[in-house]
Amino acid sequence: MTFGKESSRHADAWNEILEYLKILPKPYHELSEAERVDWITTELQTRRPLIPAELPFSEQTSELVKTFRVVRSLQQEFGATICETYIISMSRELSDLLEVLLLAKEAGLYDPANARGTIQVVPLFETVEDLQRAPVIVQKLFSLPFIAFLAAQSSPFNPNLQEVMLGYSDSNKDSGFLSSNWEIHKAQKELQQIAEQYGRIYGFFMGVVVL
Repeated sequence: MTFGKESSRHADAWNEILEYLKILPKPYHELSEAERVDWITTELQTRRPLIPAELPFSEQTSELVKTFRVVRSLQQEFGATICETYIISMSRELSDLLEVLLLAKEAGLYDPANARGTIQVVPLFETVEDLQRAPVIVQKLFSLPFIAFLAAQSSPFNPNLQEVMLGYSDSNKDSGFLSSNWEIHKAQKELQQIAEQYGRIYGFFMGVVVL
C-alpha cells in the first residue's frame, strides 16, 4: 500500500507546527533551502519530539500528522509491509523529502538511534525543470551521512532499494510528449550513474526509476 501528498502540503504543515512551537528565529517558509536542510537534518538525528500528542493545528495539518500516526499503528498491527511507501508529488528540492522524513520520525516510523525506518520516501519529479534537477537532488540525498535508512528496510531481499518516480503528465504539459520523454531519458541515465556511485541498485519500470 502506498500513500502520499503534494510537496507543498508538508512545508505548510511544518510552517504551522513551528510557528506554534516558536523554536525558529523566523517562519519556516522564510528559511532558505540550505537553512531548511540544515535544520531538518539536525532534527532527524535526535529523539526530541516536536509535535504534541494533542494537535492544536488546522484541520489540514492535523490530518497530515494523523495519517503518519495511523500508518504507524497499521504497521504495528499488521507488519511494515502493510504500508511502506510515501510518494511526494511535485518534488522540487531536497527539503521536500526531508520534511516527510521528519514527519515519519515524529510518528515513530524512523528511529534516529539506529538510523532505521519502516517507510520509504519516494520523490516524484514531474515538470521538465524538476526532471533536470532530479539527479542533483538525489545525489545530495545519498550524500547525507545518516540517510542509509532510506533503503527500503522492509525489503530484505534488496536492502539498497530506493525508488525515484519520474512523471509524465506535468512534464508533457511543459514541453510536449517528445521533449518530456527526452528529459526523462536523460534523468534516468544520470540517476543510474549516481546509483552506481553510491552502490545502489537501479531499474526502470512504467515511469519509475528504482535506485
